[in-house]
Amino acid sequence: MGSRPLARNVPDLAALLSVQAGYDARAPLSNRQDPAQFAEPLKREFKGARIAWSGDFGGHLPFDPGLLDLCRSALKAFEALGCTVEEAVPDYPIDAVWRNWKILRAWQSAPRSRRCTTTRPTAR
Repeated sequence: MGSRPLARNVPDLAALLSVQAGYDARAPLSNRQDPAQFAEPLKREFKGARIAWSGDFGGHLPFDPGLLDLCRSALKAFEALGCTVEEAVPDYPIDAVWRNWKILRAWQSAPRSRRCTTTRPTAR
């Protein structure tokens, strides 16, 4: 894991997403749409679609050298389809977003951790 790609090509990624996506009764907010949609061809015209690109949020997020340039060059494929790609950096404090995200993430994962340690006291 780590630095490997999710798939070798678009059809492989579509197959992966079609397996991972979908409703799960254990996660009531999970997607209720048919996950087979990921394996279907795109059924729309992208000319005129707008894509917001936040990159490194104005220098707030670290990236490995060359990665942002690689992503920016990949955006040209969307422009070739007729999309408008715009740099979009939110005008709110990213540090506050990150602090709140950590609280939300802990709130969502704590019940699972507690269940695990409560049912297996020796694993604490």
